[in-house]
Amino acid sequence: MKGVTMKRYTINHCPLSTVEATLVKKTVHSYHPNPVTCSSATPIYELQFETEKGLLTFEIDAFGYQTIPTGVKSELTYQGYELISFKDWYPVTQ
Repeated sequence: MKGVTMKRYTINHCPLSTVEATLVKKTVHSYHPNPVTCSSATPIYELQFETEKGLLTFEIDAFGYQTIPTGVKSELTYQGYELISFKDWYPVTQ
């Protein structure tokens, strides 16, 4: 299932927020959409950031997960549950 991304079919009405944040934890979880019909697990990548508002956790793609090292401090922009950017690290621009 190369190139598969999860689509969210809800509208994000949360306000856009930007805060200073430090990446403190990276985790990978296994997701089984239907263990009966699909025996292979899909990895879910998460980043946890420490901010003045407390800990914030976001799902991210595999490339972004591998790109950002733990301990990096930068400007985090998010909207509700969605990570928009981590300045100079994600998304990667060329």
